Amino acid sequence: MKLTDVQFGEPEGASPLQTETLSEGLFERRRSIDYVSGTETYEILSDTGLERHLHTGLEVQFSSNERYTIHPDDPNSAVGTCAWTMRYSRQQWYADVSVSVTVSALRAAWQIDATLSACDAQGVVADKTWSETIKRDLV
Repeated sequence: MKLTDVQFGEPEGASPLQTETLSEGLFERRRSIDYVSGTETYEILSDTGLERHLHTGLEVQFSSNERYTIHPDDPNSAVGTCAWTMRYSRQQWYADVSVSVTVSALRAAWQIDATLSACDAQGVVADKTWSETIKRDLV
């Protein structure tokens, strides 16, 4: 049998997820230049809005904020910070996870600083902060 002799049936797929929009989301991108210092900044703001999954009643929302700065004459001035938040809830149940990571370009290394926080309806479940330095190795 040759591959050209194989016949496939009609594609199958699940029905689209049925949701209710409880609040609208947003998406923005911005670029700015500080004309005094020369530093350039690029930001991305994103939020899915709050949606309820009708089959389970689960409410979900994802948001992120990314910010990148650099001076065009100094590659070692580059700093990128990304922060993400994921929220889930259903009736009395609630979970919120927030993560933030900053990467800074140093002359010989990348400096990475991060935080993670997880909460439920009673408060903080986990909270962690850490830092790492990674050699740039010509990067």
